[in-house]
Amino acid sequence: MTTDERLEALEKELARAKRRNRRMLAVVGLAAGAVALVWIVAGTANRAQAQAGGVPAVIRARQFILEDAAGETRAVLLVAKDGPSLALYDENGQGRAALSVLKGEPGLLLFDANGKGRVALAVTKYGPGLYLRDAAGKTVWSAP
Repeated sequence: MTTDERLEALEKELARAKRRNRRMLAVVGLAAGAVALVWIVAGTANRAQAQAGGVPAVIRARQFILEDAAGETRAVLLVAKDGPSLALYDENGQGRAALSVLKGEPGLLLFDANGKGRVALAVTKYGPGLYLRDAAGKTVWSAP
């Protein structure tokens, strides 16, 4: 293999690494945005009042908060400036899943019982990405 061939191979590998890095940054940005949105909504949301009487045919709102029998928030559906999001909480009030379309890019985030992001699936302008992280937040597997 000549020096030129080696250089060309290294340039190709560098280009692939840069593409993977851009995808990872996009997914991390999406994840950070979704997590921030979930915490803001959970911290400032007013409890929805039950409507007396019949069932309306259509309900329009910018935000819905679903509570369990104890009055704890279990799900939040909202439309913010950057797009719609659905956040799901476990029985301890910990955010466990977030589905969003922020700035036109869909993403799904799954969190462990400690609130650490463990799975991220997104489609960004750079293409699709799937990332699996360990408990410390280190990516242990990703595609592409």
